[in-house]
Amino acid sequence: AGGGMGSAMTLGLAKKGARVLAVDVDPSSVDALARTAAKNGRKGAVIPMTADVTQQEECRKILEQAQIQCGGIHALVNNAGVGMQTIHENYMNEPVRFWEADLERWQHLMDVNWKGPFMLASLATPYLIEQGWGRIVNVTTSLDTMHRQSYTPYGPSKAALEAASSCWAKDL
Repeated sequence: AGGGMGSAMTLGLAKKGARVLAVDVDPSSVDALARTAAKNGRKGAVIPMTADVTQQEECRKILEQAQIQCGGIHALVNNAGVGMQTIHENYMNEPVRFWEADLERWQHLMDVNWKGPFMLASLATPYLIEQGWGRIVNVTTSLDTMHRQSYTPYGPSKAALEAASSCWAKDL
């Protein structure tokens, strides 16, 4: 939630009266986000939390804190993501073919973009079902990006989340 679309969505939700647990691996970014919300007249609406969505125990802690700090879990926005720059800093000028991708970097991207949302959704869903209401929003990307040349693993990670969104909607 500490940057980009995550911070924009968080501030937008806070502006509309929501209480948001804003999670990021970078504590300074979510702390700054909470201060921005407070300056905008929404003090206490954004609760910063530092956590790594690739770790199951930290996902559990996120949901525990949402219940404590926000009075329950009403919506989950899976927006955490890393892009192709984590595979190669200059990927736009020096395309990385799928067989050239470093496996550790590949795994990290897949863990953030796909495993994290899966874990959070699977852990949050029982709460949503029990209360009879809730939303899961998965942020993906454009179809063109999902199958763009030299965009592995980013495109496929978002395609997996897109397909999962359809599957989960049918399950629910």
